[in-house]
Amino acid sequence: MVSVILIVAAIATPNVISALRTQRLRGTATDYASLLQRARIRAVEDNRFYGLQPDAAANAVSAYVDMYPQNPNGTSGQGPFNYNAGPPSDPMIPFGSDVTIVAGATVPNTNALAAQVLPAGAPIGLTNTAPFFSPRGVPCTAQAGVPAPGCDIYVAGNPVAYVTYFQSQTSGNYEAVTITPAGRIQHWLYTGFGPTFWARL
Repeated sequence: MVSVILIVAAIATPNVISALRTQRLRGTATDYASLLQRARIRAVEDNRFYGLQPDAAANAVSAYVDMYPQNPNGTSGQGPFNYNAGPPSDPMIPFGSDVTIVAGATVPNTNALAAQVLPAGAPIGLTNTAPFFSPRGVPCTAQAGVPAPGCDIYVAGNPVAYVTYFQSQTSGNYEAVTITPAGRIQHWLYTGFGPTFWARL
């Protein structure tokens, strides 16, 4: 009887570990999408532009909305990799223990994802940098302006769209969170097969 239990445990353990890794990756991407939505709503409510930032340039373990301090000239936050613990504190989420943001150059079939997010023939791609939302609640790119920096919803006459890629450092699996030019936030799983390679969650 003991030997049967040990055999069943030996078979089940890899499956349990794999499920835990998948859950950490999926949970991180889901929390990130929720944080994006929070940033979008607050940008509209506060009539400011807000950006999401990872806590480090590489091997990030969290992300936050760079919201505080809110300066009289209309700017907000303290810039990349400078979380404000407050009070008030920047909204923040921790990542799963083996999950990190990765550069698009390391992710397979990113063009297939862009083809599902953007309209056919779109003159833009998915921008793989820290995303910003304008006071209209649509994605924008931070720009220097007068008298204070602003956030342009058009770059070279075209709208802005964003993507953030996550990878489990133990399983190697990928997920992505995208923002369409209209501000729609979507969560994607890399399947690695089929004509599209990416499935929306």
